[in-house]
Amino acid sequence: MKTIYPKINKFSLVIYYIATVVLISCNRFEEINQDSEIEPLKQGFKVSAAVGYCASLANTLFRGEDLPDNVLFQSISNDEYSGSGLMYLLEDE
Repeated sequence: MKTIYPKINKFSLVIYYIATVVLISCNRFEEINQDSEIEPLKQGFKVSAAVGYCASLANTLFRGEDLPDNVLFQSISNDEYSGSGLMYLLEDE
């Protein structure tokens, strides 16, 4: 019986395999190499820093230490809460 397809040697299969891997790898490299959106990360760091600063100020107030000049505390006490109040932070321009 005669074969219709010519015989493909091993070298041709290796070249085909290497070319396929390279093409797929280049496509994935382009996907990985895209510029990331850094703005949400920057905003997250700013919010985290602000929350940490406020927590530090509250801890300072609970210890009875003096607050910085840019912080105002208005004491509001009622029967349900002891020693409650509002803390205002003044932003420097």
